[in-house]
Amino acid sequence: MTHQLLALSLLLVLLSLLEAHGQKEPDPKVPGVALEPEMCQRPRWDSRLQLAPDQQNYKKNEEVMLSCIDGFQPSFTSVKCGSEVRSITHGKPVYREVWLGRDSKGVWIRIRSRVECLDILQVVPGTLEISSTSIKLNWTCRLPDTCQEMLAMCRLAEHSSAPCEAEEVKGEERLHGQEGTFTCQSLQPFTLYSVTISLPPSTILYSWLARTEETVPDAPEDLQLDPSTGFLRWKALPPCKGEILGYQAEQFTCVCYSFSLVAGPPPYPWEAIVVVVLLLFLLLAAGILCFILNRKRKSAQQSLRG
Repeated sequence: MTHQLLALSLLLVLLSLLEAHGQKEPDPKVPGVALEPEMCQRPRWDSRLQLAPDQQNYKKNEEVMLSCIDGFQPSFTSVKCGSEVRSITHGKPVYREVWLGRDSKGVWIRIRSRVECLDILQVVPGTLEISSTSIKLNWTCRLPDTCQEMLAMCRLAEHSSAPCEAEEVKGEERLHGQEGTFTCQSLQPFTLYSVTISLPPSTILYSWLARTEETVPDAPEDLQLDPSTGFLRWKALPPCKGEILGYQAEQFTCVCYSFSLVAGPPPYPWEAIVVVVLLLFLLLAAGILCFILNRKRKSAQQSLRG
């Protein structure tokens, strides 16, 4: 009885070993059996991505770091080669290679779309506002974890000469969160400024040149009108607030003469001569009329006396 139990135990142990050996080393030639891949090919993602290490093939569970050029950020910064069961054929799993990415919580998740280099920061279209003394824009960050220490600055982009010397702007603001508004204030009209948003120490996320709007120019000085040509001249104004592109003169002149009233713009020289001749003619006619009337009046008086 003891020998029978011992033989049965040895048989069970042998069967277990054979079963275990068969599971660990399946025959790849058997239809429907696919070994789990141990390598992954270089992923065909955004061509701007930089991989470290940079290889054509990667071992399973080998971690790869991703990066982009300044101003861009990959949707995953750390990825690794993996595998998953694609299907079951004849009761056996069929595997395929996949890539896993580490999310913001440090958890490895299956990457189901292309990894791309994304703009870290975007200025919301249609929100840019420029006045004569300010520049305002709305921004949004696509990767909030990266945008916690952004620095926004306004700077004078070109130095003007006297008398329009603009003071350097000291506008500087730390930006936080996923979205917000940045405003440059106390600017000089009609002046070029640069707006920059960056990640210290030297990553530029957004850079733009903007000229503030014009405003009402200063009042012209030393106005002079040339009556012979009608040209209006004035002392040149500094282009601090804009430029005078044209003007409209409004003038009403009244010149009074005996027996007449002439209203309108100043006459040209030949018109003045005609007016003077007519005036002299009217004065002469008036004098002759007065002389004739005076003679008739005297004749009438003498007749009454006689």
